[in-house]
Amino acid sequence: MDFHRLTVVRVEEIFKDCLFRKDEIKKGIPVVDPLMVDGIKGKFGFHPDRIKFNEKDINQLLAELPTKFLDGCSFLEMCMDRQNNQWTGEHLKMEQLVCLGIAIGAISYCLPRDMWNVFPGGMPFIKLRLPIAPALPVPPVSAIPKKTRLGITKYVAPGVYIPTKMVSRPAKSKPKAKIAAKAKKKK
Repeated sequence: MDFHRLTVVRVEEIFKDCLFRKDEIKKGIPVVDPLMVDGIKGKFGFHPDRIKFNEKDINQLLAELPTKFLDGCSFLEMCMDRQNNQWTGEHLKMEQLVCLGIAIGAISYCLPRDMWNVFPGGMPFIKLRLPIAPALPVPPVSAIPKKTRLGITKYVAPGVYIPTKMVSRPAKSKPKAKIAAKAKKKK
């Protein structure tokens, strides 16, 4: 099994691992202060140590999401991965991934909950925060396209570059005197 691939099984596995276990709750109270996260429909309390332990894996799963989430995108589009493959059809699994991302500080909602009704389907827009995958190897400078090194695109993950701004370079113009001199020589 590829542990860095975004799948329903992998998200659920990490999500369940980060929740409190029965032996960690005494008389209805967790033995450690939980890391509370407001999800889309529910509120979840994660074990802080296991969130920290799984942070690298969570980041790698989030790195599989389309780059449009870097600017903010609808929760409804989170069912697709970066290669435009549908990794889930369940909102519950997408919510689990969102909650894990919020727990590590890699995901935020674009607007507060009371304003979600302005979005399609009343679902929030989700924004990924960079760096989304610090555990992924950064290629040597020689492996990054020259345009990237010039600042036209930005490195996100192996093989993934996003445009930052287009740099327009003025065409080299010849002074009018040189053009006139060449025209006289041709006659």
